[in-house]
Amino acid sequence: MYPILNLWWRSLSMTGLGIVSFLLVFIFVAQKKATQQGVQFRLLLRYIPLIVMWGYLLGTWSRYLRSDFIVFPIDPKQRLLYLSPYEYHFHFTWLLIGISFWRYKFLQTQRRETHLRRWTILFESLCIASIPLGIFFLFGDHFIGKPVDTGWYLSAIDPFSKVAAYDKVMPLWLYLAAWSSVLYVLISLANQRKKNVYRAFPGLILYWSMIGVLLLRQIYPRHLVTKILWHTVDVKQYICLVVILTIARQRRLIQTSSSLQQQSDETDLLTTR
Repeated sequence: MYPILNLWWRSLSMTGLGIVSFLLVFIFVAQKKATQQGVQFRLLLRYIPLIVMWGYLLGTWSRYLRSDFIVFPIDPKQRLLYLSPYEYHFHFTWLLIGISFWRYKFLQTQRRETHLRRWTILFESLCIASIPLGIFFLFGDHFIGKPVDTGWYLSAIDPFSKVAAYDKVMPLWLYLAAWSSVLYVLISLANQRKKNVYRAFPGLILYWSMIGVLLLRQIYPRHLVTKILWHTVDVKQYICLVVILTIARQRRLIQTSSSLQQQSDETDLLTTR
């Protein structure tokens, strides 16, 4: 819609500003929530640089593998292109693989009894950080919704925007910002009535369900396509489903572990008596 913000002698990408704002807000909120809940903040961010590095390199590798059939760059100039941010696009698949690796390595190093608090911090930080992300992506050109004739829509402010080719498109990322806000408010209100750390899991499931639905309405090259009813799903929806199932499994494991620990404590108490 308005993909480039010109400030003095610099041109800033709205997509890039969205990613930076997401990371800054996520870190700020996570730090504040971690302090409130007595969780060491540095442990929450231990593997984030690794996610960014591998997501970047694997995204570049898959891009040149698809476009130029280069499995491994031999020429020095090609290697420089792998490190260059010029026309770079983070791929949804590699980002989620990196995040999954971070979750595994991070939880592997932590005591199980602290996992619930960390999941709560993750959920609350994700919801709040998604609000500026959705707003900036709304103006950007890298994630465009499908054309529409009725309802809410966006039109290009900048005539050089890619949105101009479609006239009216769905404001996908406005829905993301609104949905994240609603989820955070609802669970915050529910926690004021009765504190329940397990609410982070259904909240995350609803968040990723919304991501999967929004991606159905986005314009992008699709891979491993399947037709379900009147919708065309691809690898991004499959990954969203895997994330949702992983979150549900994690909740079950933690709940089962807590129940077994409680039974063990009760047995020890009876034995002592």
